[in-house]
Amino acid sequence: MIKVQYDSLTGAVIAAYDSPLEVSAPFVEVSESEWNACAGRKVKVSGGILVCDLDAAKKEAARRLWENYKSFQTQYVDAEDLTLAVVCANGGSAKGKAVMMWVMNLWAAYYQVKDRIAAAETLSELDAVGLTAEAHTPPPYTIRELNEEAANAAGGE
Repeated sequence: MIKVQYDSLTGAVIAAYDSPLEVSAPFVEVSESEWNACAGRKVKVSGGILVCDLDAAKKEAARRLWENYKSFQTQYVDAEDLTLAVVCANGGSAKGKAVMMWVMNLWAAYYQVKDRIAAAETLSELDAVGLTAEAHTPPPYTIRELNEEAANAAGGE
């Protein structure tokens, strides 16, 4: 069992001990699995029970989601590349439109996941939300292909 020492007024966790040490301040005992379930999360003691802060966990999940999707997108299409795709699409390029739509669809999926984060009512529900973009496929065309197409459309200059 792990002894979790806390501030009796705020519930804020002060320290945790995995030893037979005597703790003079108020404390609760939790199992190692309960303690590990809260690892890396903001926790407090409420009503004599260790609880993870769901709102703080949601904020962290939303931050990680953004980071993962942005990283996934820029692995293939950064801001300048997206500008090229939009210019090509506006010029009638099917490849430019396909890359532009890939980015738009990626971010549509992001917002669906973000909504699931917001709707989570428990940490278990929140933990079930996948935060990576790895299930998505790469864009249908490379930026190199768009550059070549743009160069050809401009007369190869």
